[in-house]
Amino acid sequence: MPASGTARGVRLATLFRRAASSARPRVKEPRSRPGSEWETVLNLRAAIVNVVIAALPILVLTAAFVAMWGSPDAAIDFRSVTPAIRGLAHGTDPYVVEGLARGGHFLWTVLCGWLLAPLAWMPGGWLLAIALQIVGLVSALWLLEVRDWRAYALALAWPATVNSVQTANITILVAVFVAAGWRTRGSPFCGLWLGLAVAVKLFAWPVLVWLAATRRWRALIAATTVQVIGLLATVPYISIVRFARYEREVDRVLSGQAITLKAMLLDQGVWGAQAITLAVGLTILWFGRRDLAWCVVSALVLSPIVWLHYFDLLLFPLALWSAPLWAWTIPFGLWVAPGEGNGAPWQTATSLGVAAATVAVSWRWRNGERVRRLPQSSL
Repeated sequence: MPASGTARGVRLATLFRRAASSARPRVKEPRSRPGSEWETVLNLRAAIVNVVIAALPILVLTAAFVAMWGSPDAAIDFRSVTPAIRGLAHGTDPYVVEGLARGGHFLWTVLCGWLLAPLAWMPGGWLLAIALQIVGLVSALWLLEVRDWRAYALALAWPATVNSVQTANITILVAVFVAAGWRTRGSPFCGLWLGLAVAVKLFAWPVLVWLAATRRWRALIAATTVQVIGLLATVPYISIVRFARYEREVDRVLSGQAITLKAMLLDQGVWGAQAITLAVGLTILWFGRRDLAWCVVSALVLSPIVWLHYFDLLLFPLALWSAPLWAWTIPFGLWVAPGEGNGAPWQTATSLGVAAATVAVSWRWRNGERVRRLPQSSL
C-alpha cells in the first residue's frame, strides 16, 4: 500500500508540473529561416539597381547639356528652321530645294510651323524647345499609362532621347499626339490627336489605318478633317503639287543617309531595296492594323527618312505591350548610331537590329493585359 501511495503522489506531482508549464506564456525561440540571407542580398541588389536607374538620366542629360552648351549645334534642328517659321507670318515660302544635302532646311509641314511659331518668335525659344523634349517624353509615357518610374528614367537616358534634346526636333511632339490619341481612343478626340500627329509629320500616316481597322469612324472623320486643314494651310505658300515634288526631292537627296531598311540594303548592293522595304512595311501594317503599336512600327519601316531621334517611338511597343523592365534597356544599343546621318554600313545595320530586337522582345514578352484580351472597341 505505501508503494501505491507513492506512485499516486508521483502522478499528482507530474500533473501539477504540466498544468504549471501550460499556464506560463510560451516564448518562441528565434529561428533563422532558410534563405533569409539570400533575400537580404536580393533586396540590397534591387536597391542598388534602383539607385543606378534613378541616377542614369540625370548623369546622361547633364552630360548632354554640358556638351552642347555654347555650341552652334545646340537645338540645331529647331534653330535652323526658325527663320522659315518666322517667314510664315510674312507669307514666305519655307520650302527651298537648293542645298538640301547640306541640311538646315524646313522639312516639316506648314501646320507644324504655325504650332511652333510662338517658340520661334520668343527670345531664347530654342531653350524652351529643348526643355519641352523632356516634358513631352514624360507626358507621352504618362498618357500610355506607364506607371513604373524606372521606365521613365530609362527612356529619358536613351540615345534617341539625348539626340532629341540636343537637336530639339519634333519627333517627341508626334509621340505625344499619338499617345494622346491612344489615351482618348474611346472618343472622337482620338482622331483629332492622331490627325495632328500626321499633319505635323507625314510619316505617321499608318496610325490612321488603325482608326479604320478598329472601325473608329468618327475619329477617322476627325483625323481626315485635320489633314484637310493642314493642306489648306499649305496652299497659301506652295501648291499641293509642288509640295509633293518637294517631298520627293527630299526623299531622293536624304534617304541614302537615313537609318532605314532601304539604306541598309543599298549598302549591301541588294537589288530592289525600295520594293523590299515597301513589302516589309506593308506586311507589318497589315498584320498589326488593329494594334496601334504595330502601326507605329510600320511607320518607322515605311518612312523614307529615319534619324536617331525617330527611335523614341519605340516606347509604343514597349508601353502598349507592357514589356518587362529589362526590355527598356535594349534601345541603349542605339549608342552605335551617329547623331547625324547613318554612319558606316555596320552602324546602320546594328541600329536597325537594336530596333528590331526591341520590338521582337516587347512582342514576345507582352503580358496580354492591354492587347488581344480586350474587346475590339478597346484595342
